[in-house]
Amino acid sequence: MKKGKSGSIGLKLSIIVAAVLMGILGIKTGYDAVNLYNMEMKFNEKVELEKTRKLAREAEAIFTSMYQSMNDVRALAEEYLNLPVQDRKRDLVISCLAEITRKNTEIDGLGVAFEKDRFDGRDDIDGRFTVYAELFNGEIELADPDPTGEEWYDRPLQEKKMLVLPLYEDEGELLATLALPIMHGGEAVGVVNADINLKNFQHRIEAIEGNSADSIKLIITNDGTIVANSIDADQNMQALSGVQEDIRQILNSQEVIAEKVSTATGIYSKIIAVPIHIPGVADSWMYQSVNTMSSFTRNAKNSLWMATTVNLGVIVLMIALIYFL
Repeated sequence: MKKGKSGSIGLKLSIIVAAVLMGILGIKTGYDAVNLYNMEMKFNEKVELEKTRKLAREAEAIFTSMYQSMNDVRALAEEYLNLPVQDRKRDLVISCLAEITRKNTEIDGLGVAFEKDRFDGRDDIDGRFTVYAELFNGEIELADPDPTGEEWYDRPLQEKKMLVLPLYEDEGELLATLALPIMHGGEAVGVVNADINLKNFQHRIEAIEGNSADSIKLIITNDGTIVANSIDADQNMQALSGVQEDIRQILNSQEVIAEKVSTATGIYSKIIAVPIHIPGVADSWMYQSVNTMSSFTRNAKNSLWMATTVNLGVIVLMIALIYFL
């Protein structure tokens, strides 16, 4: 009788110990699975953020190149303005402008325009010194546009600072203009302007590996206009609603990491946005990565289920061993 009672107590203790161990293992299984999921999500977020930063820097490099070319022209113009009027040579300005345009393949066109009689005092009654260089089929074409009443001319003269003007279309091409005032004696006496064909951005964004309906890239201006879309170029020039808060953060040089419905796709997504800084101006554009949550969490969910399955298998094995032993 005593032996049977002792065996019964031992069995009960074994069952209690096994139950406690299985409970602890079950809790650990849940903790490990959730922890692994969170780690996978943070890793995915870090990778996507770094990719978006890299893409934004590539876009910035284009603007930096444009700014450098514009600044070279401005410096040349301001240097000539410090010479006696009779020593200021239009041909030298034109040849330098053409050469700078030829060397910078990112620029669609580069121009300089002066207020009447402010360069060399030789403007005729109908015009002033203006020249615009455009690279076309490997050759430089020159024009002398009339800047009267043009936003690219009037605004930088009035505001005395570099500007990125609203996007516009020309012969079916989407373009952006940067305009930089030429200063002399504290006055704005002329403007350097550069145009960029935004298909440059579109071609680059379309070539990004991994583009799909679940993973898209966007370049957006500071007023919410789409410049480039990795899977739907037809959205270019459209104004996105509901991105004002993202733009506010971008203009404060802050990155955006959020989970919400994308105004570009209408799908609940992981949205990561990075500023595209434009040299010489306060406003920034935005490089945005939009990944649907179903695609963004896919690897994390797979890891979660794998960890859960393995641990549950261990628990089942323990139960079997206790039962049969």
